[in-house]
Amino acid sequence: MEQNQEGIMERQGSCLLLRCASQNSLDESSQKHISQNHPHSKERPPYRNHLHTQKAFDVMNVMRKQRLLCDVTLVADTVEIPAHKMVLAACSPYFFAMFSSFEESRQDRIVLQEVDHQALLLLVEYVYTSEVQVTEENVQVLLPAANLLQLTDVRDACCDFLQSQLHPTNCLGIRAFADLHGCLELLSHAESYIELHFPQMDIHVRYFDYNKRRVETGVYNSVFMSHTAAEDILQHFLNGIRPLQPNRILQISMDGPNVNRKFLRLFKESQEITTEKKIIHIGSCGLHIIHGAFQTGHKAAK
Repeated sequence: MEQNQEGIMERQGSCLLLRCASQNSLDESSQKHISQNHPHSKERPPYRNHLHTQKAFDVMNVMRKQRLLCDVTLVADTVEIPAHKMVLAACSPYFFAMFSSFEESRQDRIVLQEVDHQALLLLVEYVYTSEVQVTEENVQVLLPAANLLQLTDVRDACCDFLQSQLHPTNCLGIRAFADLHGCLELLSHAESYIELHFPQMDIHVRYFDYNKRRVETGVYNSVFMSHTAAEDILQHFLNGIRPLQPNRILQISMDGPNVNRKFLRLFKESQEITTEKKIIHIGSCGLHIIHGAFQTGHKAAK
């Protein structure tokens, strides 16, 4: 009985050995066959799930809303927004620096003083979802917040939105807004829009240059819309001519279809109050006349 069992085991063992040898031979022959048929074949690229990142962020956003594993709370205008430092740092250079190099890295509650709470809610949602709706109601708070948090994609989206909204009634405001926040491309588009849609108004200023000992002409080119207040034009003009010193100004005149006579009156009144001298206004054509008169008088004085 024992001899029969041993014989069976020996036969089974030999079968196993034969199978292993046979399998190995198959593998080797297959490899040789593949290498012979495809001598220059490349390795198969690794499997990649293109939805993996989106699914992961979707889950993290659900966890954020349920306050699961959140390690920081952002506070703006008393509104508290739970989040994950790792996610914020991965999407914003501002938060990356905050949570890796500054004392906030050890804090679980961060108060953001200069950020509108509605804008912060939208931006945190964007960090997790990559989506944000820019509207007329939120763009003025969303752009500065995105600029501060260095979310450049959102800032650019806001600039694109404002550029699409350029209109004669808002182009000056958009230009000032772009200049304030350093949006150079939007600023350039706004200026081009203004130059295209509104004729130019030139202001000529005659003043005495004590260094050259002669009367000089300064020309200030700008664009003023018909609804722009004369008081605003006056303030900008006074800022522009400050280096000339008010007591040197002898005459001003305006060219172009947008002549603002109220501005001229306000300027003359302000100069007469501050310098106690009369400002000559004889129109731009009088520039040549007055220039000749001053030149003649200057030569005679010599």
